[in-house]
Amino acid sequence: MDVLYILDDQLITGGAQISTSIIGNHLSEEGLRIGIITPKLNTNLIELNPNIELYEVSKFSRFPNVKQPLKILLLMKELRRLINSLEPKVIHTQMVGSSVAVSLLKKFGLIPRGTKLIYSNREQFESYHRVIKTLLRNTVAKEFNVIVCTTNVNANDWKEFVENENVVIIPNTTGYLYKNYDTEQEVSVKKQYNININDMVIGFVGRMNEVKNWPLAVEISQKYLQRKNRKVIFVIGANSEGEFEKANEITSSLKEEFGDKFVFFINKNQEEMSKIYYLMDILVVTSNMESFGRMAIEAMSRKCAVLSRDVGGLTEVVERKSNLLEANSISFINMLDKYYRNPDLLKKDKEWFYDKYDKKYSSKQHFKLYNELYERFL
Repeated sequence: MDVLYILDDQLITGGAQISTSIIGNHLSEEGLRIGIITPKLNTNLIELNPNIELYEVSKFSRFPNVKQPLKILLLMKELRRLINSLEPKVIHTQMVGSSVAVSLLKKFGLIPRGTKLIYSNREQFESYHRVIKTLLRNTVAKEFNVIVCTTNVNANDWKEFVENENVVIIPNTTGYLYKNYDTEQEVSVKKQYNININDMVIGFVGRMNEVKNWPLAVEISQKYLQRKNRKVIFVIGANSEGEFEKANEITSSLKEEFGDKFVFFINKNQEEMSKIYYLMDILVVTSNMESFGRMAIEAMSRKCAVLSRDVGGLTEVVERKSNLLEANSISFINMLDKYYRNPDLLKKDKEWFYDKYDKKYSSKQHFKLYNELYERFL
């Protein structure tokens, strides 16, 4: 096998899963033999090339974190069996738990020494607890050949204890579904959902969890929808019954209060998402933390302006200080009102974000960087 990916979460939603599917599909189309190890498979919302081989570790619905040492040992046993059977040239991990497990397997000679290891650190290293930082320094940093970071800020943290040439910056991308901007599709989707030319539509996209700060999204929406010619879209990912119930609770309340001015979707796949973004003029990101902010570049590919908190990777992705806001509804409403009063400014900013996406986050640029990375070892 050429490249074996290890995912700690199921192939449903999430940055690591989507990123793995994007690059895995690309490499498979290039003729490489690609495999993915995943926890027990339930519903699969991510499209994979049929040539990609899936290996399910059914003992886990999600791989354990490093705070569960006995379960990490069990995971190591399962990974060792699969790795030694498949004999991959490259193992590419995405999350801390499996990365520590693989580094220990290599450290103790339980997998072939010649296997090259790549770790994509999709979070902000600085945000980890000091115990996790120490663990990563003494396992992953010593055993892995390359650390991939999605932002310069995170890369600089890793370079403090990993050789600079072994830290590679590859920003996230959106994948082939977002490759082209389709004006006809935009018109069709807006017609389907009764979006008028005078409407200014904002959208919120994310999982139903505390980090995404949905209470702030609701507060902004309640104030925003009291204005004329305004519409709001929620797109929520719910991975459990509890999350689904919470998503239904907040969307039902807004729907009851504002009717057709509020539109919501729950658990949409990437093909559907690539169309939903056409409905929006502005993506609003209220998250307390984003390691990168994939939804931002997905929206940028559909010529949306982006307003967000000044946190994590969003600072680098959004970049413009005027669009990086404080964690209160007033700061967002003031900027939204500014856009509504000045449509030329909104149009200019939408083009600016699209241009940045095209130059930095397009799949063409993404694949070029990954091809260069894998050519080191294949």
